[in-house]
Amino acid sequence: MTYYHYLAADRKLPETVLGEKVRYMKFSELPLPDDPGDIRNLLDPKDLEAMAEEMVPVYDTELDAVFVTVTPVDGDEADGLPVTKPFIHQIDGIFEGDPEAVQKCAKELLGFLRSEFLPGEEVELYTCLSGEEDEARNEGLDRKINLQDPDLRVPLWFRDRQLVTLKR
Repeated sequence: MTYYHYLAADRKLPETVLGEKVRYMKFSELPLPDDPGDIRNLLDPKDLEAMAEEMVPVYDTELDAVFVTVTPVDGDEADGLPVTKPFIHQIDGIFEGDPEAVQKCAKELLGFLRSEFLPGEEVELYTCLSGEEDEARNEGLDRKINLQDPDLRVPLWFRDRQLVTLKR
């Protein structure tokens, strides 16, 4: 099952990608990989020629390909979420698993929240499993986080059906 993270705010937030470090190269300029099983080593060279001028994304490290997206949620998708703010956004990133990726995503999200919101503003972050958006939240897991707290630690851990109120 997949966890979904929803950010509810009093205003619409910009759709954005946070922390991605990508550059683009022509497909023909990419070196062929050493792995003989890589698809590029298995394709007919004529097929590769057709893609020669295509620009493709290149990440120098695995961590460069780790990023957070903030995307507005349309209408019915947000129905049933236990939030009080009217503008709902989906947050995608790595918030469990690889510690380096989790830390990067948490830092990017916190940086975005600190820069996007004014002092005193509050947002709500709700986490649930896919398809369980209308399930009752676990009020025992509710948390309040002050984004101005100098002792705030990353990574942040979000639990199933948890509502986190973040205040700047």
